Amino acid sequence: MFTKQIDKIARAIAPYGSSDTDMELYIYSLNYLLSFLFTNSIILPISYFLGNFTITVIWLICYVSLRSQIGGYHAKSTFTCTLLSILFCVLAPYCYKLLALYPYFSFIIIAICFGTVLLICPVEHANHPLNQAQKATSQKHALILLFAGSVLELFLYPFQPNISYSIISGHFFAVILCIIGYINYNND
Repeated sequence: MFTKQIDKIARAIAPYGSSDTDMELYIYSLNYLLSFLFTNSIILPISYFLGNFTITVIWLICYVSLRSQIGGYHAKSTFTCTLLSILFCVLAPYCYKLLALYPYFSFIIIAICFGTVLLICPVEHANHPLNQAQKATSQKHALILLFAGSVLELFLYPFQPNISYSIISGHFFAVILCIIGYINYNND
């Protein structure tokens, strides 16, 4: 997105004599950070305007925390990633409203999430290879997040069903991208 500016910032903050590999890591990290901030600076005002701010923030927390552990599909460009992220966040509150019509479907979604994490997670990306210990740790963290989210969802359902649906929807969107990434990367 801001390639030249990110490169200049990375070179300014990297220790003198950093290797090319370290510079790539600084550039990637800054690109990710700025992309994340830019995307959320668009998503949050849109969600506020649509009257879904709290639900969207909860959805984002659940989605991002699980997605960071399980991996999955990555768009080929920052622009595409930003557009898909905005689309997901705008659609998510409407998808959880479908759960309100069929609340027992939540149990199926929880089972799909746990099954996916147990069978195929984490999905590696070429830019982020993992060793066996890292894979085991990521899977364990993902299972803990899913378990905690499922307990919270079940506890909140009688009092705050919208928040409950937002939690499960955030996890489900992360799992969908995990499955797409797994299919995509195993077909290459």
